[in-house]
Amino acid sequence: YVNQFRHAKVDFLPCIRQNLETGEVVKDIKSPSTCYFNPTAMVMGFNVLDPMLSDTEQIGVRMNINRDPSCQVLLRRLLQLVDISTARLDQLERQGTGIEAKEKNIEKILTLFEGVFLYLSSRTSDFQKRHLSEFAKKPFIPCKCRSGLQFYTADQVFFLKRQSEGAGGCDGDSIAELLFQQVEYNAFLSFAGVK
Repeated sequence: YVNQFRHAKVDFLPCIRQNLETGEVVKDIKSPSTCYFNPTAMVMGFNVLDPMLSDTEQIGVRMNINRDPSCQVLLRRLLQLVDISTARLDQLERQGTGIEAKEKNIEKILTLFEGVFLYLSSRTSDFQKRHLSEFAKKPFIPCKCRSGLQFYTADQVFFLKRQSEGAGGCDGDSIAELLFQQVEYNAFLSFAGVK
């Protein structure tokens, strides 16, 4: 019975997910094979067991629900998020949206990817270099630039130098900011190849 149930596609579990465009939490009913029980997976738009349930981890284990999405699923979703964000920015550009609305959307995208990279960094030990080999030439790191927002590959981006590493009030940082795209340190981005 347990083996048959594990593969059940019946939607009966109360779940929530984050709408990636609006940030709203959406309630839904899903099957054990289409949700996860780690609530932090929600940041990437995955369905997770509703935390209003008494013990989501125990329910997840008993129902044979995966704790987290697989590495391949996470990377596929990351590329989907890049495509969705790029399409959104292109749509705003075509509509001739004002600077304020454009800036607001850029900040939303940057905030979304900050949460995504934070979640992915918690999963870094699950990844292997072969998982990220296809990412070598795909731009997936958003950076704000003069023209708005651009996505860059890992070898085009560098980590920001910490204040304590700098030499006091040196102008070197402002030159580096002009020449290079820089992001805050993140374990996942480091594993992906950001220096």
